[in-house]
Amino acid sequence: VKGIGDVKLVSKYLVYDDGDNWIGVKNDLTAPTGTEPNPNRALDVPTGDGQTDVGATLIYDRKIGRDFRLNSYAGYTMQIADKIEKRLPNTELDTLSADKEDVSSNLGDLATVGTGLSYEFERLGWSLGTGYAYQFMTRTTYSGTLFAENRYRLLENEAPLQSVHAAVFQTGLSTVGFFKAKKFPLPLQINASFSKPFLGRNVTKNDVIAGELVMFF
Repeated sequence: VKGIGDVKLVSKYLVYDDGDNWIGVKNDLTAPTGTEPNPNRALDVPTGDGQTDVGATLIYDRKIGRDFRLNSYAGYTMQIADKIEKRLPNTELDTLSADKEDVSSNLGDLATVGTGLSYEFERLGWSLGTGYAYQFMTRTTYSGTLFAENRYRLLENEAPLQSVHAAVFQTGLSTVGFFKAKKFPLPLQINASFSKPFLGRNVTKNDVIAGELVMFF
C-alpha cells in the first residue's frame, strides 16, 4: 500500500521547570489527509479514518538522583464527528448489504495514562526505560435516517469500546544536550519502543514495535 496517511501536527510546551521537576503540555491536531474507507472497494486498504482529531496531554517528569527520571502522563483525544458512506448490515449474520448511506459517524474518543522510569546515560545522550500504559477508547456511534434504527446499532457492533493494559520498554538517543553545547548541528531525538499488551477488552493482544524521529524548530 502506498499513499499519504493522516497528518498529525504536534506542539509541546514546557510550563514548569525547577531543575528536578518538569511539567509539560502536548497538543496535537490530526488532519484527515489519508484515504478513508470506501464501501465500494472492500479490498482496498484505507490510509486514514476520515475524521479530524484534537488531543491534549499533560506530562510530568521528575529527576530521581543523578541518572533516573520518573515520567507520568495523561491525555485525551477527541475525534470530531462527520459523515461517511457505510453499508448497513441486514442482520447480525448478514453483514454484507447493498444498502448504503452517508451516515453521521463519531469514532470513539481515546484516553491514555501511563508512567515509567528511565535511566539516562547523559554523557552519551542515550536513555533506557520501562513503564506501564493504559488506553481506553469509547465505542463508535452512527446515526442515519434511511433505514431501521436497529441496523445502525448493528453497524456499531463492529467497533465497541476498547481498552488495553501494556508493559512498555523503550530506548532513545538525543542530541539536544550536544546541540546546546555546540557539539552537534541539529537538536533531535531518535526513539524506539516495544509494547507488550497483557490485558485488554475487544482488542488484539499483538506486540507493537514503534520508531520515532523528533525534530525541534
